[in-house]
Amino acid sequence: MDEQLAYLNKTLGINAEYLNEDFSFLPSYLTSRFRLQAARLGQTAVVLMKPLTPIDNFAQMKTQARRLTELCGREVVLVFDSLPFRSKEYLLRNRIPFLVGKKQIYLPFLGTYLQQKGDAEIPIGDKVLPSAQLVLLHFLYGGVRPLKAVSASRNLGLTPASISRAFAQLGTLKLGTIRQDGPNHFLFYDGQPSELFQKAKDYLANPVKRTIYVPKEFLKEGLPLSGLSGLSGMTMLGEPTWQCYATDRIADLLPFSSSTLLDPDSWVAVEKWRYDPKALGKGKTVDPLSLALSLKDSQDERVQMAVEHLLSDLWKHLDGKRD
Repeated sequence: MDEQLAYLNKTLGINAEYLNEDFSFLPSYLTSRFRLQAARLGQTAVVLMKPLTPIDNFAQMKTQARRLTELCGREVVLVFDSLPFRSKEYLLRNRIPFLVGKKQIYLPFLGTYLQQKGDAEIPIGDKVLPSAQLVLLHFLYGGVRPLKAVSASRNLGLTPASISRAFAQLGTLKLGTIRQDGPNHFLFYDGQPSELFQKAKDYLANPVKRTIYVPKEFLKEGLPLSGLSGLSGMTMLGEPTWQCYATDRIADLLPFSSSTLLDPDSWVAVEKWRYDPKALGKGKTVDPLSLALSLKDSQDERVQMAVEHLLSDLWKHLDGKRD
């Protein structure tokens, strides 16, 4: 386990060290199947638990790890030389801490999940992950001031695992620089918000996945305005004939929905978004940048002019935060 400890020291910038501890009091089904080593990660005492034989039952190992936690009274961290993708997903889903060689760290009790940059399991593709887009827009609204991963997780309602994947992808695409300060990770950008948005535009996706139409009486309260309804509320564009709203959940609306607008007076449009539109919006409408991205393919010249005016005013405000 020496290389895992060295990896933690180098990557997280914490004082990771072994502790001398006798585990002879533990039942044999633990001591005979795992190599156990007491350690301290920063200020947290843990037990490193490395399987001595290949694992074919991760549910059983989860039970054994939890039993070890009960007996030792401290966090248990599983240690592997390699880990199949599905097994890793199982551990993440069950919030089981683990280390994999010099590639992956998942320590939820420290709010840490890291994968080596360039890992094939971090999807890059043509567009960023929804979580990465959400983090980037949040970063822009903050005037691209240094963004702490823990703060982003709290402000956006994303898990530490989602934030780590988002930070990793933004760093890989050079849409910011990831730096460490002890166990904390920060997103930096040396430039103006408007410059970063232009650089990122080709990677940013239309947040709208699907649009349905429902009678007004079935509309959930508190949904923000989006589409042309949102744009008319932020610019001089005239109001559309029917209202449009955004949400990331439409399952409860589907039984009452239609794929076409049946009555503009009594029906409304509801957009299903790739991320929660309320995460960035601070009023009755969705946030301006997501709104602009949702309308970027509109062929209406009036709409495009209104979007340009909206963004121009926004950059005057956000670029000023950088000064």
